[in-house]
Amino acid sequence: MAKIAAMARSHQPGLLVIDRTVGGLYENVLTPEQEIPDEPLGHPWESCLTMGTGWSYRADDSYKSARTLIHMLIDIVAKGGNFLLNIGPSPDVNLHPKALSACARWAPGCP
Repeated sequence: MAKIAAMARSHQPGLLVIDRTVGGLYENVLTPEQEIPDEPLGHPWESCLTMGTGWSYRADDSYKSARTLIHMLIDIVAKGGNFLLNIGPSPDVNLHPKALSACARWAPGCP
């Protein structure tokens, strides 16, 4: 990892590295997956969460409501984090109508 990070930073000095498997020197941003920490982490972090129950599209998935997503966003930002929200597209590259409905309530103009 040291060689890869050094080579990449020689081309882009301010590059952030997120090595979720090793941690330490090569993990500039912590990425709790599918969870929101109970307390601020004291280090740059991003919660990686799904709008449904998994990372990929499922025709019969249940989606978080706009209210839940907004509460999650507020909780994450209040603790100094960033919110990465995954919405898995269908095989024909569309979003499930339930996901679009929640998205439209949360962010007017959402496709």
